[in-house]
Amino acid sequence: MKKFQFRLKKIEKLRQDKKKRRQRTFAEAERQEESERSKLARLNSEVAARRKQSRESKLRKIDPNRLKSESDYINQLDFLIDHQENRVTGAADNTSKCREKLKEASREVKKLERLEEIKRDQYIVETESLLQKENDEIASNIGRGSQPR
Repeated sequence: MKKFQFRLKKIEKLRQDKKKRRQRTFAEAERQEESERSKLARLNSEVAARRKQSRESKLRKIDPNRLKSESDYINQLDFLIDHQENRVTGAADNTSKCREKLKEASREVKKLERLEEIKRDQYIVETESLLQKENDEIASNIGRGSQPR
């Protein structure tokens, strides 16, 4: 009797490789998003520290040049924060797209794995029915051989 062979094994291997590539891409996208979020957090903390420092310096002698430079710096940080928020949003969108691609690749692999299970079960059923048929023939031949003529 022939051994079970899943004819789509090569396709299943290709799909699994595709899934692994998608997993790596997704992990990289998550790392990139986390990096962008940490940059945003650093910028936010820098702005908060500068604003606090600016408030404290206003309690001392006021220097218009220093106030202008502090204000310009804080405005620049605000601009950088807006820009960084856009980068975080873009990274989050990329992560979502990669997650969806990974889910699709996982579904494709699961479909093929399920198909292989079904085919294996069919093979087992067919094999068992053939073996049962052979056993029945042997039993009937044995039964005929022991009957008186």
